[in-house]
Amino acid sequence: MKAMLQFLRDDLQAMRRYFRDARAEIAEKNLRLMGAASLFTAALLIAFLLLTPFVIRGWRPSLQHLLFFPASIALFAIAKLYGRFGQCRPGIVTALCLFFCATLLTFILLIDALSDTTAPGTFFPMLCIALPVAFILPMRLSFAPVILAECAYVAVVLNAKPIEVAQYDVFSSLVGISFSLALWQMIARMRIRDYELRMRYRQLSTKDTLSGILNKMAFEVAANRYLRAVDKPVGGALIIMDLDNFKGINDRLGHYTGDRLLRSIGEFLPSVFRASDLIGRFGGDEFIVLVKGAISQTALEDKCVQIQQKLRQLRIADGCEGVTCSIGCANIREPSETFEHLFRRADAALYRAKQLGKDQYQID
Repeated sequence: MKAMLQFLRDDLQAMRRYFRDARAEIAEKNLRLMGAASLFTAALLIAFLLLTPFVIRGWRPSLQHLLFFPASIALFAIAKLYGRFGQCRPGIVTALCLFFCATLLTFILLIDALSDTTAPGTFFPMLCIALPVAFILPMRLSFAPVILAECAYVAVVLNAKPIEVAQYDVFSSLVGISFSLALWQMIARMRIRDYELRMRYRQLSTKDTLSGILNKMAFEVAANRYLRAVDKPVGGALIIMDLDNFKGINDRLGHYTGDRLLRSIGEFLPSVFRASDLIGRFGGDEFIVLVKGAISQTALEDKCVQIQQKLRQLRIADGCEGVTCSIGCANIREPSETFEHLFRRADAALYRAKQLGKDQYQID
């Protein structure tokens, strides 16, 4: 029992984390699903209107049937227009999805309950199964429209249909909701596992496996994205850090000690900079930082001094004390500056620092 409770708690936490961390992705998917579902509903309705008279003699479409088609087209238009001109805000997309569910449930309820009061309902029980799992929503939002529609459906069929027909409708719709609860749990877990797996692969593809910070490719992509952004603030700096005599450490103390040193640098560098700054390993013993936003000359010098002090304080192994580095910095001079140009300037400053000797920094 304790293990079961722990499993349920872990499952609930995973769901909450998924709906929190993947809000933007979920909103985009739900908006596409709403457009596709609206179009599919309209196409299915046309097929139903055309084929039913050949299957059921004397059948005539009701007002609900006729109004259902333009309502589906309107929902499709809303999804497409918002996707094209809106900003795909999660809250608005969720509201649109709930409006779609309410509209669909209302029409199906009226069709099943009032079109032919002598026949059992056909579509409402199936909708109770399919609709809650159609969109990526928390359970309370997925089932709220269905539960409300179920209450209305029960009230309408009990008043409009003979009891022997009404009780069949009520039972089949309740069975549909029960099946949907189990189906929702299964599909939700599959979606969460898929998301977590994709995030794990994405992290592995962007992180340097040794130091735990951004690898070269991921850093360049993120830096270019920032520098090319139209609304980026003017200012910032690129910092390149290169260890002094790292080859000698590997030769004297072994590659295991060298790897521990690089790992320790990857651990302390984020404490020197803000969470919004980009920190990466460019390969070998070279690390790189993009400071986002305006930074003064004094503040940039302080960052260089902090890096060198923390590096000297590292105690990796006997004989690996007082490690030093050379640092080259380049301030962003204008909004149109490219990463390639900024890197060349910082690299030239690093070369000047090395020319001056160990444990030096230069700022361009």
